[in-house]
Amino acid sequence: MRYTNQEVFDRVYTHFIINEEPYSVDDKGSCMYRGIEGRKCAGGLFIKDEDYDVEYEGNGVHKLPWGRWGIEFSEFRLLEELQAAHDQLRSRPTFAKILATVADRFGLTVPT
Repeated sequence: MRYTNQEVFDRVYTHFIINEEPYSVDDKGSCMYRGIEGRKCAGGLFIKDEDYDVEYEGNGVHKLPWGRWGIEFSEFRLLEELQAAHDQLRSRPTFAKILATVADRFGLTVPT
């Protein structure tokens, strides 16, 4: 599966901002690809449940075996920025503003 930048952005924005899905963090506030109750972080949204391994936790998105899973991104830097934004989120309104800035930088449209 090859994702365009707009598809990647739409999935992350829709999941966290429009659908208001919970963030995936551990009890210390650190981001997790898979958290309690199946919660997912920005990068985790693109990992199928059958491909997930707890050993991926603590590794940056650039270290995951995307190619082995048959996943390609038009511009991997976008996923890295979305993941970094998720890792440092403090509130949903702030996250939405950061995502809008990322969309602008990459020439993307913010979903409504």
